Amino acid sequence: MATDNLSFYGFIISLISLGVSLVLGWLKIKEYRRDNRHVHVTWSLNGNEEIGDHIYLTNLSSTPILVDYWQIGWVKRFGIGKKFQPIDLFADEDLHMTLEPRKRSAINFKDQYTFNWFPKNKRKMKLYIYLDIAGRKKPLRLFVFDPNHP
Repeated sequence: MATDNLSFYGFIISLISLGVSLVLGWLKIKEYRRDNRHVHVTWSLNGNEEIGDHIYLTNLSSTPILVDYWQIGWVKRFGIGKKFQPIDLFADEDLHMTLEPRKRSAINFKDQYTFNWFPKNKRKMKLYIYLDIAGRKKPLRLFVFDPNHP
């Protein structure tokens, strides 16, 4: 009789520990998702030379993101490989930025920094931005625009 109660109490304690570990695991996943660096990219084509076109980078995380260098370019996929053709528009001092937490930053393309968003000779190519973020080994590659499906 005593062994039946002992196994029942062991079962209850294991259920309680399972519940506590599930709650702690859920909290850890929630903290990771909250503190992870998320960047969202949108764009705006105005067609007006005075205003210019914009690429907006939105920092969705709760920590600032330091961008050491960014580069924009066309990417063409062939098989399992990719070919990157950079668009060199800006000087080196313009390529550093800080993305404040939960705020949007804009990259303006006007005057001498404009480029053709709908190139005729670039079929099946997509526009990407590469962000070299402090603390990351590889640059973050973000999709910006597909001229075939605007």
